[in-house]
Amino acid sequence: HLLALSAAGVGRKSVRQATDINEAILQKIRSGVRTQIRRSTERRILAMPIAAAMLSDGAHVDAAPSWALVAELVQAGFTKRRIAHELGQTGQGLQLGPKLITVRNADRLRRVHARLINSDERMVDSAESARLIRELLDEGYLANRIVHEAGPNALALPRRITVRQAKTIADTHRRLTQ
Repeated sequence: HLLALSAAGVGRKSVRQATDINEAILQKIRSGVRTQIRRSTERRILAMPIAAAMLSDGAHVDAAPSWALVAELVQAGFTKRRIAHELGQTGQGLQLGPKLITVRNADRLRRVHARLINSDERMVDSAESARLIRELLDEGYLANRIVHEAGPNALALPRRITVRQAKTIADTHRRLTQ
Protein backbone atom coordinates (compact mmCIF):
# COMPACT_ATOMS: atom_id res chain seq x y z
CA HIS A 1 0.00 0.00 0.00
CA LEU A 2 2.89 2.35 0.76
CA LEU A 3 4.33 1.66 -2.70
CA ALA A 4 0.93 2.37 -4.28
CA LEU A 5 0.68 5.62 -2.34
CA SER A 6 4.18 6.52 -3.48
CA ALA A 7 3.29 5.76 -7.10
CA ALA A 8 0.30 8.08 -6.72
CA GLY A 9 2.71 10.84 -5.70
CA VAL A 10 2.14 10.67 -1.96
CA GLY A 11 5.38 11.00 0.01
CA ARG A 12 6.41 9.63 3.40
CA LYS A 13 5.82 12.98 5.06
CA SER A 14 2.21 13.07 3.89
CA VAL A 15 1.66 9.48 5.04
CA ARG A 16 3.32 10.31 8.38
CA GLN A 17 1.03 13.29 8.89
CA ALA A 18 -2.07 11.29 7.99
CA THR A 19 -1.20 8.24 10.09
CA ASP A 20 0.92 9.60 12.97
CA ILE A 21 3.52 6.91 12.26
CA ASN A 22 7.21 7.82 12.51
CA GLU A 23 8.72 8.58 9.10
CA ALA A 24 11.72 6.29 9.71
CA ILE A 25 9.40 3.38 10.49
CA LEU A 26 7.40 4.05 7.34
CA GLN A 27 10.64 3.98 5.30
CA LYS A 28 11.69 0.67 6.88
CA ILE A 29 8.27 -0.85 6.13
CA ARG A 30 8.32 0.47 2.56
CA SER A 31 11.84 -0.83 1.88
CA GLY A 32 11.13 -4.24 3.41
CA VAL A 33 13.67 -3.85 6.23
CA ARG A 34 10.83 -4.08 8.71
CA THR A 35 8.74 -7.11 7.87
CA GLN A 36 6.54 -7.28 10.96
CA ILE A 37 4.37 -4.45 12.24
CA ARG A 38 1.59 -4.01 14.75
CA ARG A 39 -1.98 -4.43 13.58
CA SER A 40 -2.76 -0.86 14.61
CA THR A 41 0.09 0.39 12.41
CA GLU A 42 -1.15 -1.69 9.50
CA ARG A 43 -4.72 -0.41 9.98
CA ARG A 44 -3.58 3.22 10.03
CA ILE A 45 -1.60 2.77 6.82
CA LEU A 46 -4.35 0.85 5.01
CA ALA A 47 -6.96 3.36 6.19
CA MET A 48 -5.33 5.94 3.95
CA PRO A 49 -7.15 5.48 0.62
CA ILE A 50 -5.07 6.23 -2.45
CA ALA A 51 -7.74 8.46 -4.01
CA ALA A 52 -8.06 10.59 -0.87
CA ALA A 53 -4.30 10.60 -0.38
CA MET A 54 -3.82 12.25 -3.74
CA LEU A 55 -5.53 15.33 -2.37
CA SER A 56 -3.19 17.80 -0.76
CA ASP A 57 -3.62 18.59 2.93
CA GLY A 58 -5.00 22.01 2.03
CA ALA A 59 -7.58 20.74 -0.45
CA HIS A 60 -11.22 21.14 0.53
CA VAL A 61 -13.66 18.27 0.87
CA ASP A 62 -17.28 17.97 1.94
CA ALA A 63 -17.60 18.80 5.65
CA ALA A 64 -20.74 16.70 6.25
CA PRO A 65 -18.87 13.49 7.27
CA SER A 66 -16.70 15.51 9.65
CA TRP A 67 -19.70 17.20 11.23
CA ALA A 68 -21.29 13.76 11.67
CA LEU A 69 -18.19 12.73 13.65
CA VAL A 70 -18.47 15.91 15.74
CA ALA A 71 -22.16 15.14 16.42
CA GLU A 72 -21.26 11.62 17.54
CA LEU A 73 -18.58 12.98 19.90
CA VAL A 74 -21.01 15.55 21.33
CA GLN A 75 -23.58 12.76 21.83
CA ALA A 76 -20.86 10.81 23.67
CA GLY A 77 -20.46 13.72 26.10
CA PHE A 78 -17.54 15.67 24.64
CA THR A 79 -17.91 19.42 24.24
CA LYS A 80 -17.09 21.19 21.00
CA ARG A 81 -14.50 23.14 22.95
CA ARG A 82 -12.83 19.88 24.02
CA ILE A 83 -12.92 18.61 20.41
CA ALA A 84 -11.32 21.87 19.24
CA HIS A 85 -8.62 21.52 21.87
CA GLU A 86 -7.93 17.92 20.77
CA LEU A 87 -7.61 19.20 17.19
CA GLY A 88 -4.97 21.68 18.34
CA GLN A 89 -7.22 24.72 17.91
CA THR A 90 -6.68 27.53 20.40
CA GLY A 91 -9.86 29.58 19.96
CA GLN A 92 -12.99 29.47 22.07
CA GLY A 93 -14.98 27.24 19.74
CA LEU A 94 -14.66 24.61 17.07
CA GLN A 95 -13.29 26.16 13.87
CA LEU A 96 -14.53 23.99 11.01
CA GLY A 97 -16.27 25.18 7.88
CA PRO A 98 -19.98 24.39 7.66
CA LYS A 99 -19.84 23.07 4.07
CA LEU A 100 -16.15 22.48 3.27
CA ILE A 101 -13.20 21.37 5.38
CA THR A 102 -9.53 20.87 4.56
CA VAL A 103 -8.25 17.33 4.09
CA ARG A 104 -5.83 18.01 6.94
CA ASN A 105 -8.61 18.92 9.38
CA ALA A 106 -10.83 16.04 8.23
CA ASP A 107 -7.95 13.60 8.85
CA ARG A 108 -7.20 15.12 12.25
CA LEU A 109 -10.85 14.94 13.23
CA ARG A 110 -11.05 11.26 12.20
CA ARG A 111 -8.05 10.46 14.43
CA VAL A 112 -9.44 12.49 17.36
CA HIS A 113 -12.83 10.80 16.95
CA ALA A 114 -11.28 7.32 16.91
CA ARG A 115 -9.30 8.07 20.07
CA LEU A 116 -12.07 9.76 22.07
CA ILE A 117 -15.01 7.57 21.09
CA ASN A 118 -13.13 4.53 22.41
CA SER A 119 -11.88 6.23 25.56
CA ASP A 120 -13.03 5.83 29.15
CA GLU A 121 -14.05 9.50 29.08
CA ARG A 122 -17.04 8.77 26.83
CA MET A 123 -20.39 9.28 28.55
CA VAL A 124 -22.93 6.47 28.89
CA ASP A 125 -26.36 6.10 30.46
CA SER A 126 -26.10 5.49 34.21
CA ALA A 127 -29.19 3.27 34.54
CA GLU A 128 -27.23 -0.01 34.69
CA SER A 129 -24.75 1.41 37.20
CA ALA A 130 -27.61 2.73 39.36
CA ARG A 131 -29.19 -0.74 39.28
CA LEU A 132 -25.91 -2.28 40.49
CA ILE A 133 -25.67 0.26 43.32
CA ARG A 134 -29.30 -0.46 44.37
CA GLU A 135 -28.50 -4.16 44.34
CA LEU A 136 -25.55 -3.58 46.70
CA LEU A 137 -27.74 -1.51 49.03
CA ASP A 138 -30.42 -4.22 48.94
CA GLU A 139 -27.75 -6.79 49.85
CA GLY A 140 -27.05 -4.77 52.99
CA TYR A 141 -23.79 -3.04 52.08
CA LEU A 142 -23.37 0.25 53.89
CA ALA A 143 -23.50 3.45 51.89
CA ASN A 144 -20.06 4.48 53.22
CA ARG A 145 -18.49 1.30 51.88
CA ILE A 146 -20.13 1.71 48.47
CA VAL A 147 -18.95 5.33 48.24
CA HIS A 148 -15.45 4.30 49.30
CA GLU A 149 -15.30 1.51 46.71
CA ALA A 150 -17.27 3.01 43.79
CA GLY A 151 -16.59 6.73 44.10
CA PRO A 152 -18.00 9.80 45.84
CA ASN A 153 -21.14 10.27 43.72
CA ALA A 154 -22.01 6.57 43.41
CA LEU A 155 -25.19 6.99 45.48
CA ALA A 156 -26.46 9.98 43.48
CA LEU A 157 -25.52 9.26 39.87
CA PRO A 158 -26.35 11.82 37.19
CA ARG A 159 -28.21 10.60 34.12
CA ARG A 160 -24.94 10.09 32.23
CA ILE A 161 -21.57 8.99 33.61
CA THR A 162 -18.18 8.25 32.11
CA VAL A 163 -17.32 4.76 30.93
CA ARG A 164 -14.55 4.83 33.53
CA GLN A 165 -17.05 5.38 36.35
CA ALA A 166 -19.41 2.72 34.98
CA LYS A 167 -16.50 0.25 34.92
CA THR A 168 -15.55 1.17 38.50
CA ILE A 169 -19.11 0.56 39.70
CA ALA A 170 -19.34 -2.74 37.80
CA ASP A 171 -15.98 -3.85 39.24
CA THR A 172 -17.10 -2.87 42.74
CA HIS A 173 -20.33 -4.82 42.34
CA ARG A 174 -18.47 -7.87 41.04
CA ARG A 175 -15.91 -7.76 43.88
CA LEU A 176 -18.48 -7.36 46.63
CA THR A 177 -20.98 -9.93 45.38
CA GLN A 178 -18.58 -12.74 44.53
